[in-house]
Amino acid sequence: MVLMVVVAVTMVVVVTVTVTVVVVVVVVTVVVVVVTVVVVVVTVVVVVVTVVVVVVTVVVVVVTVVVVVVTVVVVVVTVVVVVVTVVTVVVVTVVVVVVVTVVVVVVTAASGGGGGDGGFWRWWWCWRDLAMVVVGAAGFFLDPL
Repeated sequence: MVLMVVVAVTMVVVVTVTVTVVVVVVVVTVVVVVVTVVVVVVTVVVVVVTVVVVVVTVVVVVVTVVVVVVTVVVVVVTVVVVVVTVVTVVVVTVVVVVVVTVVVVVVTAASGGGGGDGGFWRWWWCWRDLAMVVVGAAGFFLDPL
């Protein structure tokens, strides 16, 4: 009879220990699974945030490049407009000065005016003055460049 009590108590102890171990293993397994799921979720969130940061960085770089290209184009167009304007002003001024001077020289020579010199010398001085006016006008407008 004592032997049966010892066997019964031993069996109760073994079953209790086994059930306790199984419960502990199940609880630890559940905790490990939950921690693993949390780690996976955090990793996915970190990856998504990293991708968003990379995309935003790429967009900022592209916008910066577009702004730089547009600025360079605006500067080039401005320089071209300034150069064309300066050249146009110089050419128009020189043409106007030359035309007016030629008209004055021709009218003066044709009317016999111009101081008393006659023939060749009257033409010589008129054309010399014309050349000086043209060179002077060109120098005046080209000097700032």
